[in-house]
Amino acid sequence: MKTQFFRKFYNVVALDTELRGSALKLYLVLNALADLKTRQVIIYIETLAEKTGISSRQVRRSLAVLIELGLVERVLRKSEHNPRMNLASLFIVHGID
Repeated sequence: MKTQFFRKFYNVVALDTELRGSALKLYLVLNALADLKTRQVIIYIETLAEKTGISSRQVRRSLAVLIELGLVERVLRKSEHNPRMNLASLFIVHGID
C-alpha cells in the first residue's frame, strides 16, 4: 500500500514537468490538508497563501496550473443568506489515490 502511494506520488510530482515551484508547493499543501477519504479541502485562498508562504495572487496562478493539469478541481460555494458573498472554496485533490 505505502509503496503504491509513493510510486503514484513520484509519477505525479517528479515526472510532471509542468508541476514546479509554487504549483508544486500548493499541490503538496492541498494533499496534506485533504480529507483522506473524500480528498476534499474547504479553505480560503488567503489561508492557502498563509500556509504555503506565497502570495494570494500566486496561489491563484498555481491553482490554475493544477486545475489545467487535472490535479485539482475547484467548486465555488455561495452563501444561502447572501448570494454575493463567497464562502471558502471547496477543492478536490486528484492524482494520488
